[in-house]
Amino acid sequence: MNLPDVPTVLVTGANSDIGAAAVTELARRGATVVATVRSDTAEADLRAALDAQAGVLIGEVLIERM
Repeated sequence: MNLPDVPTVLVTGANSDIGAAAVTELARRGATVVATVRSDTAEADLRAALDAQAGVLIGEVLIERM
């Protein structure tokens, strides 16, 4: 699946297994992703996971704590 132009996608529960995978895959495909998490720890975990894949992510990821 190729995404048209540069879509913006909201992923809730972004630190969970499926949510984190969705954030990573959408950013890998070039989307701007707004990811929501519930705690500072969840935010840190998601940032660490994204940093580990920095070379393959071409989209922008914005993380918001709810």
